[in-house]
Amino acid sequence: MYFCKNKSPRTFSENVYSYLKDTHTFKGARRPFDHYRPTESAWYIVPSAELPFFKFGKFYFEWNDAASINCGVICTKGLAEELSIVYPSKKGKRLIMENGLWAFPSWMSLCNNMELKKILHEIQQNLPEIELKIHLKGSYVDDPGLFDPYAEEKKAFDQYELAVDPAADKVKVIRAVRQAMNLKILNQVYNTASFNKALTEIAADNFLWCDFFIGTTFKIASDDANGLEIKDIVEKFLIPLSPCVFTAGNKNQQSQTDKKTALTSVIRAV
Repeated sequence: MYFCKNKSPRTFSENVYSYLKDTHTFKGARRPFDHYRPTESAWYIVPSAELPFFKFGKFYFEWNDAASINCGVICTKGLAEELSIVYPSKKGKRLIMENGLWAFPSWMSLCNNMELKKILHEIQQNLPEIELKIHLKGSYVDDPGLFDPYAEEKKAFDQYELAVDPAADKVKVIRAVRQAMNLKILNQVYNTASFNKALTEIAADNFLWCDFFIGTTFKIASDDANGLEIKDIVEKFLIPLSPCVFTAGNKNQQSQTDKKTALTSVIRAV
């Protein structure tokens, strides 16, 4: 596990955002999960100022505990487009993954094409002591009028945390909360192929709302001299993850190369 010099998710996101903007001409926005508690809240760096921002892939920063911060990328699976007939209201429609307007299909392509494994392997080579994790949190949406994507805790949810070792091709469940049994397929995961198979099943569940976090935990350094510089965190960790930070899916079904090229114009320096 690595140490960082940032003392909170808020300052962590500020420093990363400033670096991306100054060094990589990044255009986007910083968003708190909870506007009323910015110091305690998780923070996101979103590649668009458009709302609602849960449909985008984004960098995230959140408290793990009082002495450490989780950091990485998050992508959200919304409700299937077929449900737009069932949920025609304005509040219901914003939960629907309309074709070309959500990042999740592009994120699925990364996983199915084994690009995510390559990305995580690159990070592991850049930072050999890093502890990579995938965290999934899912809940069913029975009534979109009562469902709040920004709620701290959903009424009934499953939550899984998986440790990932790309070099050894190992994926292992290290923590699970099972309230709704909607992510139980993850109990069968042990490597990249089995994870992708489970992900395909999860993606096919029309009524499931699921957040996917990919990242690591940084300990807060008591002495700044012991913490990683923002440059190293961005260049060796977050930039390799940047293909997961899509502004949206693509109506024209661009190739992965095209998508990465488009993303490069937003995040990577030209």
